[in-house]
Amino acid sequence: MLNDDYLTENLSGECKKKFLDFVNAWGVVNGESNLDSFIVRFRLGANFTYDTFVSKEAPFRKLI
Repeated sequence: MLNDDYLTENLSGECKKKFLDFVNAWGVVNGESNLDSFIVRFRLGANFTYDTFVSKEAPFRKLI
């Protein structure tokens, strides 16, 4: 049994309501964080792909 399941079953009244509010808020925060991480990594991958296959810009410059 998971800790949150245990607490949900054993808490009552105002304590249970506050705990469930916390669990729901944490789910929202976690979901937003995961979405942000996905967007950042997707953009990074898209930039790698663009640089590899589309960009004509050389990744280095002549030293001499």
